[in-house]
Amino acid sequence: MNAVGFISSAFIQFGVFAFFCSLCWLGHRLLCSFRKNPPTPLLKWLGIIKPSASWKDGAMVFIGLIVFGLVLQGVESALKLDSLAAISEDSPAAKAAGIASVPGAVFAGLAYAYVMTGGAEELVMRGLLYKRFIRWFGYQAANLLQSFLFAILHNLIIHLAVEDPPIAMHVLTFINLFVFSYVLGWYMEKRDGGSIFMPWFYHGFGNFKTFLVYWLW
Repeated sequence: MNAVGFISSAFIQFGVFAFFCSLCWLGHRLLCSFRKNPPTPLLKWLGIIKPSASWKDGAMVFIGLIVFGLVLQGVESALKLDSLAAISEDSPAAKAAGIASVPGAVFAGLAYAYVMTGGAEELVMRGLLYKRFIRWFGYQAANLLQSFLFAILHNLIIHLAVEDPPIAMHVLTFINLFVFSYVLGWYMEKRDGGSIFMPWFYHGFGNFKTFLVYWLW
């Protein structure tokens, strides 16, 4: 696949997820009309709003998550695990890295990280589901639930993509993604006014790093 085709696919996938979220919002609006309550505007309902925290707060969380991820990578190396090498070359990150032209590969990598995966997944997981969980169960239970779902879904992806993955790989992946998701869920609701932009940015950063590993090595 060339860069244009890959980037187009990334935006199509994002569009499908956005369309699904919009349909859910229409259900919210219909329910509000029955109850005679004012509906929440779509963008606010999904957390697509201006962040309220300072850039210093965001930077501290960002650096802390990077350090935590590096520690887990060290543990993975000590256990002689290589989750990236074990994943199929048919993965989107590998396909983006395989594009011949340098500019095309970089733009495809950014589209993979921030549109196809980071954007689409954040829209559904922390924009749609997490905010509904908060309304139904309260903040603490909602944050634990969305973190568990985020981690277990990625464990399922590894199970499907890797032949006979070791238990240690599953455990480390779960810990990494659960902590990542919980910290960003806390920051999003308790420090950043409910905006999904910090989770979106960090999620994209992590996935772009995966692309770079394939591309550079």
